[in-house]
Amino acid sequence: MPNERVLVVEDEWLIRELMVEALTDAGFHVDDAEDAHAASSLLQADGYQLIVTDLHLPRGMNGWQLAERVHRQEPRTPIVLVTGRPDILDQLPKPSVYMKALPKPFTLQALVDLVRAMLASD
Repeated sequence: MPNERVLVVEDEWLIRELMVEALTDAGFHVDDAEDAHAASSLLQADGYQLIVTDLHLPRGMNGWQLAERVHRQEPRTPIVLVTGRPDILDQLPKPSVYMKALPKPFTLQALVDLVRAMLASD
């Protein structure tokens, strides 16, 4: 599992930095983006083994739309959906088995553990 590439998409700078640091400390190669459009550019250039995205992102495309786009291109890429509004998860279409939700607030260890578990089950 070392050196697996993870993309973190989060518009809140401090939360994004904390997630990147925790995943990097856990041994992952991590890139980050502040919105789905920046993430889309990275996704075209690099292969990622897992995506972590906030559901609520600025500038048009939200995290769910980004997750759907990723799954159209790479259906087996695991995605962690992060949200401060877990109630909204019930309103989304049934996610793929490759998607898991992580409601805010969460511990950084919970994020690392979920990423490891999703990558191990792939």
